[in-house]
Amino acid sequence: MFRNSAGTILSAALLSLGTLRAADTFIPFEYPGATFTRASGMNADGTVVGSFVDTGGKTHGFMLRGGSFTTIDYPGAVATAALGINSQGDIVGQYTADTSGDTAAIHGFLLHEGNFTSLYYPGRLGMIAQRINDAGQITGCDHDHDMADSMHGILYKEGTWRELNMGMSMGTGLLPEASLAVGFYNYSTTSGHAYITNGDNTIFFDFPFAAGTAAWDINPSGEIVGQYADAAQVTHGFLMIPSAFDQTFGFTPAADVKLSFQFVTVDYPGATYTQAVGINARGNIVGSYRDSAGTQRAFLLLRERSRRQHE
Repeated sequence: MFRNSAGTILSAALLSLGTLRAADTFIPFEYPGATFTRASGMNADGTVVGSFVDTGGKTHGFMLRGGSFTTIDYPGAVATAALGINSQGDIVGQYTADTSGDTAAIHGFLLHEGNFTSLYYPGRLGMIAQRINDAGQITGCDHDHDMADSMHGILYKEGTWRELNMGMSMGTGLLPEASLAVGFYNYSTTSGHAYITNGDNTIFFDFPFAAGTAAWDINPSGEIVGQYADAAQVTHGFLMIPSAFDQTFGFTPAADVKLSFQFVTVDYPGATYTQAVGINARGNIVGSYRDSAGTQRAFLLLRERSRRQHE
């Protein structure tokens, strides 16, 4: 289901359901010794960033490159999560400054050539930096003492911070030139919608028949990944594939052109919960899943599409 910023359904959109190909391969992984691992982002070269919880209950960021893990901790922080990485190796994420429990203590960071910079949206107390593209443009959210009404999706572009005029929202992915961004608002397992925005117009969408939908990332081909909750409140990952893609993404389609989008459920085999959180230019996907014992681990999904394109 697609709606524009006025809330009307886009009748030109044709939706279909698909499945993963038999040759698509899930590769599970976890930070050594961790009790919880979540993969959050991946660049074109396949370097993955995310977070893990150690046996003492502390959350750290990580980078996985060439089979080797590197721990990422913002100096002095009580918790760190790495969320996005670009082709130059710049990493963005969030850190928690103290143990107060106040969400205003959650701030964004940029890690560039080994140096940390704390990120703040002007006039707001807290922030999360979710993605960074190769041009150094950043998307995420700002907030004050809550992550509900005070939370707004944000974009850093051309040296200027911009805020999405929609409360309870998060910006989670953007194109290389930041012409389009994706995210979600008011998301829970019982409500919430994903969105695509070009800054002037916004389209909201849901996985078909879902109770709640959140978009987490978009790649240069227009493929979007995220998560949705079904009627039984079970969380699944999804992949949305457009039949054709240009920078308007159907905001102003020609009268005789019908848009077509295929939705694919992404479920780690045997999992009770799956999130698809990052997708790179090759179409490979990272995320996390919960096994039958309740342990959360990360996965990499190598897609047949990717292998064909890069053989």
